[in-house]
Amino acid sequence: MAITQVLTAPPATTLNRTSGELFDVDIRAWLVWHNTQQSEYTTFVTQTNATALTMAADAGTATTQAGISTAQAVISTDKAVLTAADRVQTGLDVVATALDKLATNADVILAEADKVQTGLDAAATALDKIATNADVISAEEDKVQTGLDRIATAADKIATNADVISAEEDKVQTGLDRIATAADSIQTGLDSVATGDDRTEVAAIQTALNLFDQTYLGAKTADPTLDNLGAALIPGAWYFNTVADSIKVFNGSTWTQPTSAVNGTSSRTVFTATAAQTTFVFAYDVGFVDVYLNGVKLIVTTDFTATNGTSVVLTAGATVNDTVDLVGYGSFSVANTYTKAEADADTVRTRNTAAGLSIVFGA
Repeated sequence: MAITQVLTAPPATTLNRTSGELFDVDIRAWLVWHNTQQSEYTTFVTQTNATALTMAADAGTATTQAGISTAQAVISTDKAVLTAADRVQTGLDVVATALDKLATNADVILAEADKVQTGLDAAATALDKIATNADVISAEEDKVQTGLDRIATAADKIATNADVISAEEDKVQTGLDRIATAADSIQTGLDSVATGDDRTEVAAIQTALNLFDQTYLGAKTADPTLDNLGAALIPGAWYFNTVADSIKVFNGSTWTQPTSAVNGTSSRTVFTATAAQTTFVFAYDVGFVDVYLNGVKLIVTTDFTATNGTSVVLTAGATVNDTVDLVGYGSFSVANTYTKAEADADTVRTRNTAAGLSIVFGA
């Protein structure tokens, strides 16, 4: 009995040996083919064994060489079947490896998809922040616009006030024009008087006015060198010093104070010095001021100068937080006094004499 069993070939595949990827592979076809091969192999082995036994029984007298050849043929067939089975197993291993790689690639794809989703979430968060910032910017723009509106309103008020001021200036100018017109009328009247019989009286009035301008010079911050008409000062001229807050009189050579700069018998001011401070503003009568530095009395002209009645200047600058104590004393001038001889001459005296009490006039 001849052995006629033939194994079928595996299905055609396209296999990339480098990457292990299968292209156009029908996995189910491979599995069906593998199962079929196992079944055919089992049947073939069974038939082969049965045939060998039958042949051995029928050809008991066959030569040992023929039996060996037959056995070798069976062994060769078995080897061919085993080789085919190994190839099938190798194909299955390749398929399993490809499936593992596909699963790994799927995991990688899922991980990348997660990263993409994370990026999308971050982008959405950033868009939310941008929208929030846009709202903040819009709110700040509203505040700026409100400020601009307030500025515009204030500008309108300023313009209105400017118009009011301009109107008031026009009124003032109108008043000045009226005053100038009245002054012109007065001057015209004076000119008319001057042309009449009262010229002497007008001249006397003018002289008195000029004398007044030369005598009272008004309020000033410093001793003037000329009168209000630009002429030389005359003895008896006086003005009010706004710095010393006192009246000063020109005696023909210098300005003096007819009254004390000190209100009362004395005036005291305590200063806390700054670093290297030398000048301290203080109203006093020249020659009637004491200066104390941290409780120690200073010497005039040696430690300080006080010659203008409005400030005291230390020779050496004070240290920061030093205490400078200034004391000014009220002064006055006595007029229409008697000498001792004149007083004695006018004094009523009493004397006790042997004759009795007598009253003596004079010395």
